Amino acid sequence: MRTAGPCAEAPKRDNVRMVADDVVTANLLATHLGMTRQNVARLPAEAVIEQRSDGYYDETASRLRYIKHLREVKDENDLR
Repeated sequence: MRTAGPCAEAPKRDNVRMVADDVVTANLLATHLGMTRQNVARLPAEAVIEQRSDGYYDETASRLRYIKHLREVKDENDLR
């Protein structure tokens, strides 16, 4: 019998649910990122994030790519 302790494994996440919860509309992504829907619509055109073929966005991938973009812009500005 296993007991919870420092070596206990974390419960596995439900991959199907994780994917379904991660797909969001432009409005929900805008709220998540703290911007307008219009700014979210601009980001795929600038190759910052990707819009899925069904018009939705992967929330986690979009957030991570947007953070990476902000860091790159900051680094460019720091070099000036």
